Amino acid sequence: RGNLIVRGSGDPSIGGRFTDGDRTAVFRAWADSLRAAGITRIEGDLIGDDDVFDDVPLGYGWSWDDETYWYGAEISGLSFNDNCVDVTIAPTTPGAPARIFWEPDSTDYVRVVNQTLTLPADSSLDEGYERLRGTNILRLYSRVPADRPDTESLTVNNPTRYFVHVLRETLLRQGIAVQGRPVDVDDLSIKPDYEDDALLRVATHLSPPLARIVEVINKESQNLYAEQLLRTLGAERAASDSLSLPGSAERGLAAVMETLVRAGIDTSRVQLVDGSGLSRLNLVTAEMTSRLLTYLWHHPDPAVREAFLGSLPVGGEDGTLEYRFRDTPVRGRVRAKTGTVGNV
Repeated sequence: RGNLIVRGSGDPSIGGRFTDGDRTAVFRAWADSLRAAGITRIEGDLIGDDDVFDDVPLGYGWSWDDETYWYGAEISGLSFNDNCVDVTIAPTTPGAPARIFWEPDSTDYVRVVNQTLTLPADSSLDEGYERLRGTNILRLYSRVPADRPDTESLTVNNPTRYFVHVLRETLLRQGIAVQGRPVDVDDLSIKPDYEDDALLRVATHLSPPLARIVEVINKESQNLYAEQLLRTLGAERAASDSLSLPGSAERGLAAVMETLVRAGIDTSRVQLVDGSGLSRLNLVTAEMTSRLLTYLWHHPDPAVREAFLGSLPVGGEDGTLEYRFRDTPVRGRVRAKTGTVGNV
């Protein structure tokens, strides 16, 4: 009887990245935990609690044009599969529509409108993707060569509801009956009381170590992970000040600025508005970057220095530098962070 509540803490990693591509592995483990606790039927709703963060889903100054694509994914205290669905466009016969497949498990959280076309082999790929703003309708209008399938990670609206929606689908497949709906906690008039002794904790999921999270951010330029980490800093900062406030970009940036001051940086000459750098409103100087790198190189805690160095792409070998510096003397010797913002 009752509801099943998933209380998020900002972990960006639930999905397939740390489970060999098995996107719903964590959800199936939770199904096992429910069964071990003697629970095979949920008569209430599946509630996703994302209140560890505020309800601002995008960074300040982000472009609307980025909202469809993985690098502009919505931010949430409860996140799953990078807050995206992974779409494959499989060509068929030239002149006919392509076939569309998507993960996780062809979830019906999204509705796919197939306006694709298969072109003759050896044609140029012409990608076309759009998530209609404020919806989960994905319009696909790519022109794909008959010999070249295409894949893309496309964002969802309301990651919290997406999380519990796919969780519900997974529980049903695992034989756990669920009568209720997937619900965002923000839609409830009365929030859960976690001091209630009647609540039973069935499972706890721990993220990978922080160094692994930072490695994903830097090696793969994973914006969502950076934004989640920034807001987690904000939530921790509020908690350290004994304030019951959600994590936000502003509170996270206040913590970042304190670190920059310790690094000897004049923060009056710096403007930061997000965690990933996707906003063109971020303003930094070359001197600031140099001072920050010097500070990290000489960091008093060697573990911090090594974790940072290990998180950076290596020229010619991995991350966003895998295909750069390959035929040069500095292959394997350059560690650097890439970044791209259009029209700057």
